[in-house]
Amino acid sequence: MKFLSLLKNKETIFLILIVLISFEFSTYKLTESPPIWFDEGNYIQVAINLFNSGQQELQVAPNHFSHALYLTTGYTVILPISLVFKFFGIDLMQARAIMVCYILALVLISYFFIKQLVGFRFAALSSLLLITFPPLYGHGKNVMGEIPGIFFLILFLFFIFKLEKSKFKNKNCFILSGLAAGLCLATKPIFFLALPAMVIAIFFYRKKIDFNWQHTLVFILSISAPLLIWAKFQFSDLNSFLGMFSFYSNPHELDNRWQIIIMNLSRFFTESTPLYFLALFLAFIASFFIRIKIKASILLAEYITLYFSIILFFAYLTTVGFYRYFLPAQILMLIFFPTAIFIFSQYIKDKINNSKLKQVKMGAWAVLFLFLSINIYGLLFNSWVVNNYTSKKSLILKNYFSNYSSRESLFLYNTPEIIVFLPHKNYYQYVEFTPIVSIGQEQLLKIKEGMPDEIITPRNMPDEKIKDFSLYQIKDEIGGFAIWEKK
Repeated sequence: MKFLSLLKNKETIFLILIVLISFEFSTYKLTESPPIWFDEGNYIQVAINLFNSGQQELQVAPNHFSHALYLTTGYTVILPISLVFKFFGIDLMQARAIMVCYILALVLISYFFIKQLVGFRFAALSSLLLITFPPLYGHGKNVMGEIPGIFFLILFLFFIFKLEKSKFKNKNCFILSGLAAGLCLATKPIFFLALPAMVIAIFFYRKKIDFNWQHTLVFILSISAPLLIWAKFQFSDLNSFLGMFSFYSNPHELDNRWQIIIMNLSRFFTESTPLYFLALFLAFIASFFIRIKIKASILLAEYITLYFSIILFFAYLTTVGFYRYFLPAQILMLIFFPTAIFIFSQYIKDKINNSKLKQVKMGAWAVLFLFLSINIYGLLFNSWVVNNYTSKKSLILKNYFSNYSSRESLFLYNTPEIIVFLPHKNYYQYVEFTPIVSIGQEQLLKIKEGMPDEIITPRNMPDEKIKDFSLYQIKDEIGGFAIWEKK
């Protein structure tokens, strides 16, 4: 009876509905769309080796490993996958099931966060935009750190809001917000940009905060606990810690930063995904200025959101320009978008005569409908996920390698994702993470010597990369890979 009474509540029905919709899109063609790729293969490898050895490492030869220092997705993703592998076996389905849990968790915490801030109506609109947002599934179903990191970031903002509502008196909120922040930072280094955002926000908000050294210490310790666990898994010493952040600041060794900045800036006016983000970003900033102008209250969580998004935007400009680099800010802007639009429309209504009120209100709804329509079109007809619904890459690779004998040694040449489908560990491996960082270079000599029985490479290998393959010839081409056998 209690359950039936809950179903009479429109908010409960809506919550069930958005969870079911996001679950459907999260699990549909789970192992095929998006297709497994390079980074995902590395992270799954680390999860496999973690439950075997207790270390985050990659195998470079049978019983020889290299520490996975430069793989930046942390234990918040790797450890749950490793545990699932331990109890349910190694398979792409098991790994991506953890990612589905993170997608659903993100949908839920986003709903409750916006509901707490501005009520059910805006939470509902925000949720509809989020669950129809194609990159939520395009990046979220792959084993990566972005979606889990965004979940922990919004969880942190949620507890910061609760903390402010308690007038910064609730000790439990200090602990929970600190733990959420620490887990967010431990998920992927890009979220360390939230630290300066938090410091700047607190500085400008300091007059409204009743600082207590005990509570401050509790907060710092709460952040530190997840980070200490991260450091134990990720680093062997201080030099490796400094080395990873040095690498992460310029992983692709880009030289002409100004040229890169200009090129990335142009993307926001010439490419649809950055343009979409820019529109969300400008709407959020405009709503901020309006609230400052009319002296409306702005919460600490909103200030942190603003500064984090601005810092991430400028950080993105200095990178190679992959869209997922601004995804955390994009999702934050997306869930705040309905609020921003209605703040803007309310401001306009206050400035014009009564005869135009209906048109302004309809305009706000039209903008939201436009963005929701763009999302739905992409989700159903034109996105990375949809375009791979007919793919059978994972099934083909799984069937192809399922009968490989452990007596047959393999060399995986920059194809880490193949390990997900191998039934044994008799393999050597070379992985080039970026033009300046790789592992297994010392194993390349084995190709010249003709030691491995077969070599697996990407299908399109540059001639200079295969000059040492003189003892081998192409055996098969399958799933985007080339299989080489001895002549």
